[in-house]
Amino acid sequence: MRVFWPALGIGRVRGVAVGWTVRGAICVVSVVDDAANVDASQLAVLGAVRSAQQDASGGTLTGAGEGEAGLVFWVDGKRVVGCSRPVQIVYFRPPDRDRLQFFTLRQRASIPTDGAGADDMEAILARLNETRGAQRALGQPSSPGTVFALSTPAASAIGALLAPVQAALSLLATAATGEMTALAALVARRSALIAQLTLRARQAADAPAAFAATREPGVDVATRSARYMAFWNTAWLVLNDVILGSAACALVLDAAPALAAAIPALFEAHLIRNVVAATRWLDDWPVGLKLNTPLSRFSAAALGGAVDAWSAVILPLFHAHLALALRLAAATSALGLTFTLGLAADALALLTLHVRAAAWVLTQLARWQLDSLGALWNLFRGKRWNVLRHRTDSYDYDVDQLFLGTLLFTTSAFLFPTVAAYAALFALIQYAICTAQRALGYAVTALNAFPLCELLLRIKEPSRLPAGIVFVPFEAPDTSPSSGVPIVAAWELRNAPESFADIFKRV
Repeated sequence: MRVFWPALGIGRVRGVAVGWTVRGAICVVSVVDDAANVDASQLAVLGAVRSAQQDASGGTLTGAGEGEAGLVFWVDGKRVVGCSRPVQIVYFRPPDRDRLQFFTLRQRASIPTDGAGADDMEAILARLNETRGAQRALGQPSSPGTVFALSTPAASAIGALLAPVQAALSLLATAATGEMTALAALVARRSALIAQLTLRARQAADAPAAFAATREPGVDVATRSARYMAFWNTAWLVLNDVILGSAACALVLDAAPALAAAIPALFEAHLIRNVVAATRWLDDWPVGLKLNTPLSRFSAAALGGAVDAWSAVILPLFHAHLALALRLAAATSALGLTFTLGLAADALALLTLHVRAAAWVLTQLARWQLDSLGALWNLFRGKRWNVLRHRTDSYDYDVDQLFLGTLLFTTSAFLFPTVAAYAALFALIQYAICTAQRALGYAVTALNAFPLCELLLRIKEPSRLPAGIVFVPFEAPDTSPSSGVPIVAAWELRNAPESFADIFKRV
């Protein structure tokens, strides 16, 4: 038999042990003087508790031996040194539900093998999580300190005050997420800045309900803990985002003259000149790559002309409006660093629109040529694609069709490498741009989803992030009881907190 004995909340070495009997295990809550004052519907009398320094046969306690277990414990200080039956003692610190502490078996626990399975341990741990509350109901001493809690009337009053604000924010979030118009939805999907604004509006609209959910009565402690950490982690992240954004705002304003000179120079050097130089380098047959000369010259001239035309549109706008744009960027940064990064991603997407357009056109052209070569290859094999049945069927072509197909196939086969080379070049440039945008997106995601609250709790109070339990062998007591049976084995039940890797993995 296993007896779970609380390490806190028992201030007597003589009295009556009360608690629960769960799946063959004894869960002791406390030791009281008189079992007659204990609510029998809540706690059961488990047996008598006597001091190990006193004679085991001296005196009879009220209610002793009349409980479910009918045991007698001999206690030396806070340790159980003997019992009227062979038992294993498991010491545990009762978790404080007000501080969102609890035992759980979310991961497999290292349980001593004595027949207790996972289902039994779940039922036992549910009772152990109620121990601190039962001790308080009995008036037993407990360690102070709780997570602040609002009474139901106070929470209702705050909810009533925030109801108009919540309604306004919900309307803004609905408009921002595109549930009102398809155009808004398209913009939200394409713009990192609008997507971040949508997220913040949704978080602000859901904040009152999320806060009320952390104080909802009748919810198990695990669910309440998850809601609590989700709400306050979001609040901390938003606050940190605003602080970092304020620093970015000051930095942009201080460096505005330098940025006004550097941005046009970087744009012209990397997104204009280097792109044109890459097309000319490909037109010069690099590393022995032999392309179709007329098509290559035409492609290089056309793409270079398109890039120069884009430069002629953007550079005058830089000189005219860049200072105003930097002031707007600084104002946007006051909302948070994520807005700054989202604005930078949108600006990069807009400035590289010419590269994206050229890459799309060349990709479509290369795909069309591949489809044409496939169809002409089927012509030589005496096959053709059946559109109705979506399959390739045999077909007899006449001589004129075969002759025309041969001419088209030869032309496409010789022109395709040139088209593929230019398509690959602009695909690589677009890949580099997408990598930069993805890096900015990862930074925004990290600022929005970093588990700051859980990491601080893992350092400060690991018991609030349980990921299972462990049984640690406890030192055997030196004192032997004057009567009864010595304790068979002693263990200490501890929470196994989540590792840092598990916290980041869950994000």
